[in-house]
Amino acid sequence: MKKSNRYTSEFRERAVGLVITQQHEFSSLWAALVSISDKLGGTPETLYNWKAKFRSRAIWNKLKC
Repeated sequence: MKKSNRYTSEFRERAVGLVITQQHEFSSLWAALVSISDKLGGTPETLYNWKAKFRSRAIWNKLKC
């Protein structure tokens, strides 16, 4: 069974961008993830996974250049 994507890649990138830019306003990464995911209607775990994928993809793209 194919897994459907509930969120567009643009939405995921913007959500990760929020975490990256807003993280300094929170006491921890987890606090930022909880707050932002509540506002976006997702879970902190999902947002954490998106952030990890975004980071690994960014590193991979950097190495390819």
